[in-house]
Parts: sequence; C-alpha cells; structure tokens
Amino acid sequence: DTSRALRDQYGTDAAEMILFINLVAEEIEKWATVEHPDRDIKLVIFAYHKTELAPARFDQELNKYVPIDESMKLRSNVAVLYAPIFANHYHGYTHSSNINYAETMRKWSALTDNLYLWSYGTYFPYYLVPYDNFNSLQDKYQFALENNTTYIFDQGQFNQQIGTDWFRLKQYLLAKLQWDAYQDMNVLIDNFFTHYFKDAAGSMKAYFDHYRTWYAHIADVYNVTGYVSGTNMLNPNYWPQGVLNEWMSFIEQAYEDIAYLELQDPLLYRQLRDRITLESISIRFLLIEFYSVFYSASDYRNMIISLKNDTTRLGVVNYSEFRLLDDYFNTKLSS
Repeated sequence: DTSRALRDQYGTDAAEMILFINLVAEEIEKWATVEHPDRDIKLVIFAYHKTELAPARFDQELNKYVPIDESMKLRSNVAVLYAPIFANHYHGYTHSSNINYAETMRKWSALTDNLYLWSYGTYFPYYLVPYDNFNSLQDKYQFALENNTTYIFDQGQFNQQIGTDWFRLKQYLLAKLQWDAYQDMNVLIDNFFTHYFKDAAGSMKAYFDHYRTWYAHIADVYNVTGYVSGTNMLNPNYWPQGVLNEWMSFIEQAYEDIAYLELQDPLLYRQLRDRITLESISIRFLLIEFYSVFYSASDYRNMIISLKNDTTRLGVVNYSEFRLLDDYFNTKLSS
C-alpha cells in the first residue's frame, strides 16, 4: 500500500527508490566519515524500466525542471545511472523520436549532481546483424555533457573480446568522444580507416559508406528504429542478396589491396587480413541465413564451415547476448 501510494503521488516507482537510497546513503556517509575518511563513496541507483521516470516537474517561473518536492533531491553521495533502453539509438537524443528520453534525462539532471548514462550500441538478439548507431554517437555524447553527465557506459557486445559490425571502429569513436565530444566525426572516421586498414583503407571506407547509405534507406523505408532488442532485424527485406554481394565485393577488393604484403611483410598482411575478415562476418552470416537456395549443398556447407573457422580464430564467440556461436553452427551443420 505504501509503494502504491508513493507511485500515485509522484508518478513513478523511482520515488520510493530515492527515499530509500537517501536513507541508506546518509548512514553510509556517517560510517565512512569514521571508518574510511580517505574514501569518496557514491551509491548508484538505476533509472531503468520501472524506475526510469524521474519525479521532477517543470517550473515555468524558473524555466527549468525541479524536484517535485525536496525529498526527491538525491544526496551528494548518490548517483543515478540512466539507461534509456527503449530509445531510438539510430538517432541522438535531440531527434524528435527521442524527445521523451531527452526530457527524462533533463529531469534526472535536476535531481542529482551525479548523473551517469548507460547507453546502447549493438543489436542484442543477433550480434552478427548490422546495427548502425553512428548517427547517434556525437549527438548523444554532446547532449549528455550539456546535461551535466559525468560518466557514460556505452554497452556493445560486452561479453566477447572482439565483436562484429565495426566493433573496433565503435570502440575507437567512443573513446575519442568521451575525451572530447566536439571533435569532427568525419576526421575521426577517416583517421581510423587510414591507420587501421592501411592499404585497404579505400576499399573498406567505400564499404562503410555504402553500409551507412543502405542503413539510412531501410531506416526510412521500413522504419528501422534503432531499438536494441525489440524490432526483428533478421529480416530478408532489409538485406537483399544484391546488396550483400556488393558489400562482399568491397571485402574482396580489400584483400587484393593488401595481397602484395603477403611476401613483403607477412605479419602485417595477416593482421590486416584478419581485420578485413572481421568485417566480412556479418555479410556472410546474412547470406547463409537468407540465400541458401542459391548455393549447392556442398558450397553452402563450406560457407558455414568457413565462417565458423574465421569466427573461432578471430575470437568472435557469441551469436547474441545469451547464445553462443558454437550452438548456432552446430545446429546449421547438423541440419
């Protein structure tokens, strides 16, 4: 009854959490002052799902959000980790599709001086399916900074050491933008391709540009939203065979670009070839999933084995957030 009353009063389950954590934080602070005066201890609560909405209101006179009442203001040793999982991560928070999430973030900023952000940068049901969140990165980081966010965790393929779908590029951009959110994204991307792919930079950048253009097309035509777990992205309408074959032609050209290194610099050759191969995995996975009828039985089986060998060698071990790639390959090869 108490919980329901608080939810009715403040319009969110987060209100009860705030009242509770403030009590705990007060006791922790008393204890730490005596036992650990050298430590700065912060408790962190999760603004997520049922506790996502913030108990704040817009004050017309002050022209800003304020706590519904003073009990909703978080103590200085409490932080809020805001996790807008239902946002459209194809777009930034200033986009019209994310108005509600931007407003929620502003509300939380009015309740705490310790606002953290948990964002998302992969498609969790199918890691091997392309997921373009490049449009959103800079806008998201700048918005977070402008709303006094002091920590960001951008969750990608967190449970494997190396991932698919421009995993390394995303890591690079996140690191750069966390250092300075106002850098030129195009310069950063060009710098990555130049130094990461070296002689294959032109072909791989051409693939990347085509990938971005195609994703913009399906976002427009099919309303692909960038929601990280709800929309079924494993849809053949999104990934026509002709598009996938064109993407593979960029990969093949990239291999040709570095072929001369096999004799001149074998170590660099293997390194670059692995980097190119990593970006081929999503394409090959989609061809296997949707276009088996275009291959002989033996060729199709060899495609699966080749993909399995490459993912194993490179260290790509997960099919999704909760499924191993070995399970997927075993099912394919036994059918």
